[in-house]
Amino acid sequence: MVLPGRLAKETRTGFANIIRRYMAGDASLVGEIQANAQSNAPVAQLARASLEAEDPVSIENKKRELELTDVKIKKMKIENRTHELGNINSFADIMSKINPTWKNDTRLRLKTEDWLKNVAFESSSGGQLAISNGSQLSQKSISFSEVARDMGKGSLSHAQLIMAGGKMAKSYFSTHGCTPPKHSQWVDGCERMVNSYTEEDRDLMVAAIDSV
Repeated sequence: MVLPGRLAKETRTGFANIIRRYMAGDASLVGEIQANAQSNAPVAQLARASLEAEDPVSIENKKRELELTDVKIKKMKIENRTHELGNINSFADIMSKINPTWKNDTRLRLKTEDWLKNVAFESSSGGQLAISNGSQLSQKSISFSEVARDMGKGSLSHAQLIMAGGKMAKSYFSTHGCTPPKHSQWVDGCERMVNSYTEEDRDLMVAAIDSV
């Protein structure tokens, strides 16, 4: 209906004529409709097949199938989350038996905390967390070294990563209008506050790494 050209124009004119005749109550349409119902022309057969495919009962059955599938997926997510939480408890128990003071190891505690956050977010919402404006952001945390490896640039020096980090912080502020959130991380032999980024920020991180 929106294509240019002579054939498209003729098609639009034909459709407009059918609508006008229908609205005017042109009884001659009845005979044409009955003829189409008996016609073996490919166009008529295709049209009849499409009407059968849109049978209300069939559509309702498909709707029920989709609803059941959605219920099954939600059930699987709940079961997976329960299983993963069980693994977390087992991990904590084993670590406590091996070394009762393992939580005092700052580096191990921070790495464990980051892992638990990723598991919790991925399990509860498929890696997505709803925010106030209705959109969703991926909450899986990522680091510059991780993104660099994915880009095939795992050989970047510490100085290059720091430079990329500075450019990333500026890009983040330009995009979001605020500074990046921070979290504790084990860096250069001690606990430091570093900028936190998620999968939602990957494109900005890629651009920052490419620029160094």
